[in-house]
Amino acid sequence: MNLTRVNEYHHEDVDQYRAVGFGLVVFGALFAGYAFLMLLSVPLTALGISCVVLGATTVLIPESPIPASNIRSMIKGSFLNIEALLEEFDAEERCVYLPPRDGRVFAYAPLKAGHGLSNVWQAMEAPIRVVTEVGGEPARAL
Repeated sequence: MNLTRVNEYHHEDVDQYRAVGFGLVVFGALFAGYAFLMLLSVPLTALGISCVVLGATTVLIPESPIPASNIRSMIKGSFLNIEALLEEFDAEERCVYLPPRDGRVFAYAPLKAGHGLSNVWQAMEAPIRVVTEVGGEPARAL
C-alpha cells in the first residue's frame, strides 16, 4: 500500500472540512446581514452569527492535534523503560498479554526459562505488582 496515497486522502478530508467551514462563514455572514437589514428578525440574525462562529471554528481545527513525532517519542520512551526493566530482572521467556483488569492492560513475563505458557491461567488471578509469584515461580507484571 502506498502511504502517500493514504496521506493524500487524509488531506482531502481536511480540505472538505475547511470548505464546509468557509461555506458556513460566508452563508452565515450573508444570512445575518439579510436577516438584520431586510427581515428585521433578531432570532434569524442570531442564527446567521452562530453559523459564522461555527464555520470559523471548523476552519481553525488543526489538521493533526498532536504531532506524529511527539507520539513516536512517547511510545519509544515507554518501550525503553520496559526493556530496561526486563533486562534488570533477566527475563528469558516471551511476555503474554493478559485480559484487561481495572481498565488497564497487563503482560505476564516469566523470569525463569521453561515456565512460559504453563502458568498463564494462574497469572490472570495473581496480584498485579512489579514482581509477583505465579505457581511458585517468580514473574514480572508489566
